[in-house]
Amino acid sequence: MTRKNSEVIVNITHKIPNHAFDCRYRQNTLEASRLFKDRMNKPVDTALWWVEYVLRNKDSLNAPHLRPLGTKRTWYERRMLDVWGFICLVVLVGSILISVISMKIVRFVAKNVAKSVKTSSIKIKHQ
Repeated sequence: MTRKNSEVIVNITHKIPNHAFDCRYRQNTLEASRLFKDRMNKPVDTALWWVEYVLRNKDSLNAPHLRPLGTKRTWYERRMLDVWGFICLVVLVGSILISVISMKIVRFVAKNVAKSVKTSSIKIKHQ
């Protein structure tokens, strides 16, 4: 190990908070380990059982219970194009509504401003 690496390791160990070495941390880690290891079978035995299960039931009516649910969906449902299409439609309709409403507001304000300017110019001419 180079000197630079050993300095980095020393610096890192000094920055680890003290509560990491606390008794509660150790107890929680041991409890989590105990819960994880509490199994009826070893993981290898479970994996072996599932492999044997698939091989045993492979031919029973083409094993529909072992097939992924995505195989029953259409191609556009698998790619969620129907959902994306709906979202795009909602965004498009929303933006069109916002633009139409804003155009109406702009026209209304412009019309009122033009009226007020026109009436004020008429009052100035009459005086």
